Amino acid sequence: MRYGACRPRSCSCCPSCSSSSGARRPRPVRAGWRGEVADYLRRAAFEPFEIEALEREFHFHPDYIARCMKRHTGMSPVEYVRHVRVEKARRLLEHSPELSVKQIAESVGIADPNYFGRLFRKEAGMSPAAYRRLHAGYA
Repeated sequence: MRYGACRPRSCSCCPSCSSSSGARRPRPVRAGWRGEVADYLRRAAFEPFEIEALEREFHFHPDYIARCMKRHTGMSPVEYVRHVRVEKARRLLEHSPELSVKQIAESVGIADPNYFGRLFRKEAGMSPAAYRRLHAGYA
């Protein structure tokens, strides 16, 4: 896809272009290289995030990649990586009672457990410990 080919209001490349919902869950992405970007971000989500790596991988300016991701998923690349990390943490909290919250934070690529708690609370609406208590026994 060439720069400027996708317009937010007149695009027919995918159903998410015409949607204006502000939902926090990413919309499905499978259109061309944007799907490849989402796949790349899911694979690299547990390593330190570097926007320059996207530029090297996809040969587009990072701002253009960010605009396209925002348009098609509703999230910037950084927000998407955070979402992937929190989703992984949710699964670990539900299915790995032997791991502490600090260990889970480290396993999803967040070194500071306090930051992890704030991020998790923002994304899930409750603390990691409360989430674990609520979902105990569903493993």
